[in-house]
Amino acid sequence: MKNSKEYLDKISKIIEKPYINEFELYGINILSERKYILKMVYGEDKGLDGGIKQILIFDSMDNTLYYEDGYGYWVKREYDSKGNQIYWENSSGYFERYEYDSNGK
Repeated sequence: MKNSKEYLDKISKIIEKPYINEFELYGINILSERKYILKMVYGEDKGLDGGIKQILIFDSMDNTLYYEDGYGYWVKREYDSKGNQIYWENSSGYFERYEYDSNGK
């Protein structure tokens, strides 16, 4: 790692979306360092994919929690315990909430 673990831990506490822009601002240019920070932000049990110009974070049920491209566009999603999407938000501030009955409809 180019940056120290202490530095990366501090960044993980203050970083905001869009993460790619923040990584560039703080000089986090190594993919393993970016993944380390995102694991700190989203938790160790979350899956990570992508590269320097794209981020994809998903949960243990393979639901996409967060997507970001290199142009600053991002989408954040939340799911209930049954895997139903309950929240969706994008970088322009648009969001939707979803509710389900006991049958998941």
